[in-house]
Amino acid sequence: MADLTPKQRAASSERVKEELKVRKKVMKKRRDLFDEMTEGFDVLADQRAGKRTLRTRAVKVKAAPSITARELAKLRKQLDLS
Repeated sequence: MADLTPKQRAASSERVKEELKVRKKVMKKRRDLFDEMTEGFDVLADQRAGKRTLRTRAVKVKAAPSITARELAKLRKQLDLS
């Protein structure tokens, strides 16, 4: 940076400051999961009351695999789960 002119240094400094501002804005925009869940439940209630139509899909339900308690404990230990 020693070989830059004062004008170039100022421009570079301004670019860095602008980038930091953008990063801070992005970091501040956190999702409010509770509000999203609440909105989802409200939409579901509207759909069940016939006020709104939601996209639906038919899904085939598979039976849960049979597994012994020991197998489950071994799997949980392998996956480092409590």
